[in-house]
Amino acid sequence: MKTQQPGDAVMPNAVASLLRLASADLRDAGLLSSGRNPVNAPALVKLAFDHLVLAVIATERGWPRQAPEAALRLLPDATPLKAGLNKVAALLRAVQIFPGVMQDGAAAPAPDREGIRSAIAAMSALLKDLASQFEVDLLGEGPARRASPVRPEPAPPPTPPSTPPPAKPQLAPPKAQPSVKPAAVIVPPAKPDALPADAHAVAGRSPIEVSTSPNSTASAAFWAMMDRWHVGDLDALDLIGHAGGLTKKGTRPRFKLVGEEVAMFQGLREIESALGSLQLKPQAWLHQAVKAAPFGGATPIAYLTRQGRSGLRDAVRFILQQGLALSMAASVNAHGSAS
Repeated sequence: MKTQQPGDAVMPNAVASLLRLASADLRDAGLLSSGRNPVNAPALVKLAFDHLVLAVIATERGWPRQAPEAALRLLPDATPLKAGLNKVAALLRAVQIFPGVMQDGAAAPAPDREGIRSAIAAMSALLKDLASQFEVDLLGEGPARRASPVRPEPAPPPTPPSTPPPAKPQLAPPKAQPSVKPAAVIVPPAKPDALPADAHAVAGRSPIEVSTSPNSTASAAFWAMMDRWHVGDLDALDLIGHAGGLTKKGTRPRFKLVGEEVAMFQGLREIESALGSLQLKPQAWLHQAVKAAPFGGATPIAYLTRQGRSGLRDAVRFILQQGLALSMAASVNAHGSAS
C-alpha cells in the first residue's frame, strides 16, 4: 500500500469521516434492532454500507466526487477490499431496507431481526478491517494516516532450484588392519550436580518468573459478568475490544480471551469487587451518568468502552476514593453520636 503524500489532507479527512459515519450508523442500527420496533434499523445498515463503499471509492477515484455514488461497479477488481464488500452486499439483499406499504394499505411486516443482526456483525468486522487498512481511529478526530488504493502484496520471487553438489570420486577402500583390542579404562562415575534449594530456582530469576500463568480466559465467565451487569452483547464485545461481532445466527460467540482482552476482563473483575465492598450493585452504578471526574457526565460503562485499560485504573481509583469518603463520614457520625 502506498503512503499518502504530505500536504494532501482532503483525501485522509474524507476517508476518516466516512468510516466514522459508518461506525455511528451501525451503533444506532444495533440499538434499534435490539429494541421493540426494528423497522428503521435496515435503513441505517444500508446507510452504513454506502459510507464504507464511498470511503473505498474515494481512495481509488479521489475526493470530492461530483456525484457521490456508492456503487461497487466503480471499484476496480484489483482491490482485495471489493470481495468483502460484495459479501456484505449479498447479506443486505435479504433484508428489507425501507418500510413498505402493502397493496391493501397496511404496513409491511417488521424486518427479520436475525437478518439485521447478521448484516451488522459482518459490516462491523469489515469496518474494523478498513479502519486498520487506512489507519483510522474510529473514536478520534484525526485524518486517516493512509488513504491510497489497497492492492495485494506482490508474490515473492520463485526460489531458484538447488544444484546438487558434485559427486566425490570413489577411493579404494583401505586394506583391513588386524584389530587390536583396546585396553580397558575404568572411568569413575560423575558426581551429580548439586540441586538448588528451590526446585524452580534459575540464576537471576525468581520462582514466580519461572512459573507460567495462563494467558487466556474462557468467554463463559465474561458472559456471566455481562449478564450480571445487564450489558448488551454487542456493547459487551466493544467493552473488551473483541473483533468479529455476533455469530451468523446473531448469538453470542464462544471464544478465548487473549492479550489485552484478558487484562481488560481482570480489570472489570476488580471494579465488580470494589463495588461489592461498598455494597453497590454494578448494574445500577455502571449505567448511571456520573458528573465527577474522570467520567465527566458519561456513564461508567461508556467511559470504560472509550478509554480501555487506562479507564479501568481511573474507575477503580474513583470507587476507592468514594469508599474512603463514606468510611470517614461514617466515622465522624459515629464519633458525634458517642459524644
